Amino acid sequence: MGCASSKIPKIRNFAAIENSDKAADISALAEAKPTTLALMHGSSFRGDAVGALGALADHYEAQLRKAMER
Repeated sequence: MGCASSKIPKIRNFAAIENSDKAADISALAEAKPTTLALMHGSSFRGDAVGALGALADHYEAQLRKAMER
């Protein structure tokens, strides 16, 4: 049986992601269907992690659209 991390898509380092790629990369993480999200130095969230990641991806996409309209 493989570990859960083997299901996570390979993406670039989040610190290096340009704004135009954030929504797609976060959506790719959601495809792994996680049940828990954790920050490196913070608390964790257990619940609808797929929905939370989807909302975050939508937020980044909206911010990108708004910036491109300027």
